[in-house]
This record gives sequence, C-alpha cells and structure tokens, in this order.
Amino acid sequence: MMSLPSLDKILCRSLSREFPQSPYHGFLWKRSWCESVYEIGLWKDGGPDIPGFGGLGDIRGFMLVVILVFLSLLSLLGIWALNTSSMEIQIAGNQQRYEENFSVAEGGSNSEATRLGYNIRPEYNVTDPTRINFDLTAGSYNDCSTWPTDNLIPSGTDNKCAYGYFVTYLYPDIPPKGYDADAFSAYKFRIDGEHQVVIEMGGKKIGVKSTMF
Repeated sequence: MMSLPSLDKILCRSLSREFPQSPYHGFLWKRSWCESVYEIGLWKDGGPDIPGFGGLGDIRGFMLVVILVFLSLLSLLGIWALNTSSMEIQIAGNQQRYEENFSVAEGGSNSEATRLGYNIRPEYNVTDPTRINFDLTAGSYNDCSTWPTDNLIPSGTDNKCAYGYFVTYLYPDIPPKGYDADAFSAYKFRIDGEHQVVIEMGGKKIGVKSTMF
C-alpha cells in the first residue's frame, strides 16, 4: 500500500487531468480520488484497502456471525422439540399403564362383588349379621401386600390380569321396596380391588335377617 504523500500526488494529478476548472470541486474530487485508487490497485474486496474501511470483508464476517447465531437458535429449537416429544411419549405411556392398572383393579372389584351371597367363597358367608365392619378376607386392610390374590383370566398365569382383593362386611340395612322388612335385610359390603391402584366399591345383597348365604 502506498504512503500518503504518494497518494496525494496521484489524486492531485487526477484532479488536474480530469476536472481542471470545476465549480463542484469537492464532489468531483471524491469521484476522481476513488477512480485513481482503483487504478493503482488499492481497491480490494469491494472497497478501498485503506485504514478504517474493510469493504465486503466486514459484511461477510457480519453475515457469518448472523448465520451462526441463527443455526444455534435452530439447534436449540430442535433440542427443545425433541425433549418435548420424549416427554409426551412418557406421559402417554404412563397414562396407558395407569388405565390398564385401573381396569384390572376395577375388574377385580366387580368379580369379587358377584361372588357375594352365593357361597362361591365360603369366607364371604355372613353368619352373624350383627357383627359390623367385619373383614371377610385375610390380611390387613391397610397393607395391600397381605391381600389374597386372584386372576381375571381363569387358570391364568399372566400377572397383567392378577389382582388383590379385600372384602369387608359393613352392616345390615333396610331392604328395598318389595321385600318384607321383618324377614329380609340388605347386607352392605365394601369391596376393594388392587393392581398398582386400589378401586373401592360398595355393594349389597338381600338375604334373610338371621343369616346370608
């Protein structure tokens, strides 16, 4: 790159050669100066190669930074979308498992309710109706691990359909209309089914006042 004295001489010669007597001296001087700089090879990368002016090189650098920032934002957006999708899959899986457990536990409660009063399970026979809040099954009501178990599928070995159950006789009540209240009672029960979740339901059976089969 030329020193400033040499550049001044070139500019002066260019001015005197191209615009010797111009009333727009300042404007034409700038134009002549740019053309002279281009002629001597000082114009590089779309701009003059002089201190304080970087030309298109500065623009390219700025665009590179913008593109890198944009790509970083896209990467963060992709990571966020991936995490969101994974979380939604986990939520859907948990919901599916909960519904399966709920269905098995509910099925177990219904299954045990249908066995009340038909001597299918001897332990469900109420021999003393005056003994209220009496547990008819073995185990502790507050500890599901001690409850007896059964399977919704007869002779099934698949644990997906296995359930625990607990049946409690509550108290005798007035029978519904159409029954002789002096001879019959509505015996009320609480039936719990368990398969990861516990489903509790109530039921009643109509029987003679003295006993229930």
